[in-house]
Amino acid sequence: MRKGWLRLLTFIPLLGVLFGINYYEDPGNVFHEASQEIADAMLAGQNVYLGSSNCNDRMLVTSLIEGMPKHVDCLTIGPSLTMGIRRGNVGTDSYYNLSMSNLCFTDMMAEFGLLELNGVEYDRVILCLDVFMFDPELNAEYTSPEMEPYATYMLGKLEGREMAYPNAYVNYERFKDQVREIMSVSYFQSCVWFIRSNESLKIPTDRWGIVDESTQDMAYYMSDGSYVYSAGYRANDEEYVTNQAKFFEYDVVAPDRHIDPTYAQQIRLLMDYLTARGVEVDFYISPFCPTIWELIQLQGEHCPIVGEIEQYLNELAEEYGFGVIGSYNPYVVGVTEADYWDSRHLSHDRMNELFDFT
Repeated sequence: MRKGWLRLLTFIPLLGVLFGINYYEDPGNVFHEASQEIADAMLAGQNVYLGSSNCNDRMLVTSLIEGMPKHVDCLTIGPSLTMGIRRGNVGTDSYYNLSMSNLCFTDMMAEFGLLELNGVEYDRVILCLDVFMFDPELNAEYTSPEMEPYATYMLGKLEGREMAYPNAYVNYERFKDQVREIMSVSYFQSCVWFIRSNESLKIPTDRWGIVDESTQDMAYYMSDGSYVYSAGYRANDEEYVTNQAKFFEYDVVAPDRHIDPTYAQQIRLLMDYLTARGVEVDFYISPFCPTIWELIQLQGEHCPIVGEIEQYLNELAEEYGFGVIGSYNPYVVGVTEADYWDSRHLSHDRMNELFDFT
């Protein structure tokens, strides 16, 4: 009996070390999701770099909307293609960029739902409706469950239904991951490797911080929600972009699929909603680089959705009196691979030279 207690007393401190190191070091950021803290710093006017933090951009945008002023002159809503539109490009300091990576139809509707729920009024929206907003398969692939309650709320409002305040999504899977990893020997081994690689224990502030001269070459969020890529990424050259474009994945342009009519109708309801509130809308269409554009053209009738989206947005703009900025066709815009940082993303400086977002 005494031996059993001695073993238990010996085991408990070892277990405490395992739990403590796994939680504190946390190389996978299982326990340190910093979206709320980062949003608070941005709302206070700070530019924030991401060190080893696991920042969920859906939750970051949610926190920005919840904390922003109740009236804003201008917003940008779109995928990563619009992350480089900044206050200095839109003609007002009363501005937030609410772009997310791989923004899909559900995310887009959820953002408008969050704005409605938080009583945020806005005069203008720069809206980038890319392929993910028009194809159910891509939407299902990229939908984040934490955004679904707000999208459901907004769709109900657009359809004229009485909607209760939605319950926030509870991420039980994340909780399960945390329970599993706090007790994981393999995660502990990763922590030990990380400590040895850095020759020290991680300091929590290394996960994210306020940009200064020593960190300005890192990737960071500006206080308006726009994003600055790292200096290394911004240095990608024309050869890099061309080579990457040759391996373009056609799945992201929904091959052999057309605009989903239900999504098209719901977007039209959203335009009615914005028009009724006196909101000015400018559609932004981000051009493909020439290499990808030529590959899409070779697909011909097997890639109809790209042309359909541009036509649909121009028809909406004409009907509602909205603006259209850009085109998928790089030859219409006048860009080459030298204007890009990767096969899909224009250099932010070049984008803001080409297009007038004011």
